[in-house]
Amino acid sequence: MDKIIDFSSVFEGTMIDNELKSIHKQLLKESLDQDKLYDLTEKLETIFEYISEKMSKSAQLTDIISEKKLEVGRLLNSCYSKWIDKEINLITEDIQKLSSVDSNGNTLEKIDDLKSSISELTFNNALSLENKHLIQLAKTHLNEIETGRANSDLSSAQEIRIEFQDYQSKRDPIDDHEIALTLYEMSGRFYNNDIKSAIELFYSLPEKNRLELTDILEARGASIEAIKTVEDFGSWQKNLFIVIQTSLGYANHVVDGLSAYHFPEKDEIIELFNDPFFNQNDTEQSI
Repeated sequence: MDKIIDFSSVFEGTMIDNELKSIHKQLLKESLDQDKLYDLTEKLETIFEYISEKMSKSAQLTDIISEKKLEVGRLLNSCYSKWIDKEINLITEDIQKLSSVDSNGNTLEKIDDLKSSISELTFNNALSLENKHLIQLAKTHLNEIETGRANSDLSSAQEIRIEFQDYQSKRDPIDDHEIALTLYEMSGRFYNNDIKSAIELFYSLPEKNRLELTDILEARGASIEAIKTVEDFGSWQKNLFIVIQTSLGYANHVVDGLSAYHFPEKDEIIELFNDPFFNQNDTEQSI
């Protein structure tokens, strides 16, 4: 009987719809903890497997079942995103607790544990820009606590998220990415000692960004102008490195709106520009 539509019945289909609606409502709650998210994920995976099995038994239900699988996939992605958000929020809370503790052995052990948690989280998961922002602030603050340079507390995860979302709503992502690419290209040319064209790229930046970068460089004891002439090679080379380092940090700031700049270390810069995409110039490298 070709007319029979079996999910294996309309009743089963209704039950699945109700279950998915219930899960959707639960995911709207801010109070969900990690264990509940894990339970919801397991439930969704079970529903997905059930629907997939039914698909092979009824060709007439292909479109309906495909739609249900997409819905389950969206809910699974929501569970995953919320789990990541909560993990990062917990890391931020743990760092806040450390901010007021002296750097004794116990604190240093906690710092190591938090760094390990951050490394594992960033290695195993694709993070949103917002979560990358929180992670970068967390890493910067941990380093400041570890070296005794922390002179302010880390804001709450909620405050940081609100600030970031506000920033993102006011920016033009296309323009920002073009500016960041120019900064990366400029840094690569400085790295490969293509000084003239690197300086030309600097002057091609919008005035606002050019002035901002100049101010940051000045605060760090460096300048673009000092690259134009060489009086003492050691000082010139140090200035060049700071320019490259600062330009890359500023490029990341332009793209993701980090309020705390991350200036890459020398080995990070070497690794970046040894990538064939950037290292297309045979000129002797300078750092």
